Amino acid sequence: EAQRQLPELEIAKEGDFSSWENTPRLRVKAGAQFKKADLRMMSQDCRDSLQEFEKFKSKIKRPDLDFMIGVISPLGLSYQIFGSATDQWKQHVEAFQRGTVMEINEINKITKGNVVFQIEIPIEMIMLVKQPSDVWEETANELAKQMLQLVNECDPGIKFGIHLCWGDLAWGSSVIPDTAEPLVIMTNAISKIWPSGRELVYFHVPFVIGLQQLSLSREYYQPIQSLNLVPETQFFAGFIDERMSVNELIQVRNYIESFIGNEVGISSTCGLGRRPLDEAIKHIELSVQVANTP
Repeated sequence: EAQRQLPELEIAKEGDFSSWENTPRLRVKAGAQFKKADLRMMSQDCRDSLQEFEKFKSKIKRPDLDFMIGVISPLGLSYQIFGSATDQWKQHVEAFQRGTVMEINEINKITKGNVVFQIEIPIEMIMLVKQPSDVWEETANELAKQMLQLVNECDPGIKFGIHLCWGDLAWGSSVIPDTAEPLVIMTNAISKIWPSGRELVYFHVPFVIGLQQLSLSREYYQPIQSLNLVPETQFFAGFIDERMSVNELIQVRNYIESFIGNEVGISSTCGLGRRPLDEAIKHIELSVQVANTP
């Protein structure tokens, strides 16, 4: 929405974000140049939230906890704001890259380095799965290179996480793969070329897509045995689904852990902010129950 105010841009199509089909689109005005996106809301949101976060850490005696900022990839922002046609979004990725790098470096200073930036790649995952499966690896490698340009341009010492988002706006996604293979292929592509000197704290891998029910098929999770993670990187499996029983969720956890060869972190499939507070608390309680059951 902030990009609407930039003098070099104008509305090409209105929308209210109620669905992927009903999102607004912008375009560059005739004769203008779009050189840097306005993403200052990221650092403003950080300032607004950080004080409460620090109070909460003190209250629960957890000074070790890092703040977390969700960062949509520059490719994803450009695709969403300018449209899916290659000649629309591709030429503007650099403008979002400049704005994102500036905000990441600023927030790292505000938080004195006690922050993890979660790079979220919904458009990359959608682009991957819409390709024929025989070119998934090649496609993932190209998308990973594009995304990691962001990491390379940020100040050294900054910590990152990766969220392999399915882009399920309003609980609906445009793609629903019938196997975990795309998640594994993208994770491996990023791990393979992750730059030295940059800390990759975790991968968050969601196994529930929109309103699609969690798969209870062992074969669905079998590709996980081919994971090749960056050393010291944690793996968080996003499969907690309140529509499933505790026993079913434990069954899925056991599938994932058997294929990966060790214990994994357990989480929701996407942010808790999309749920009413009481539902979010129940969701966390369910996560704790699944995590603590042998």
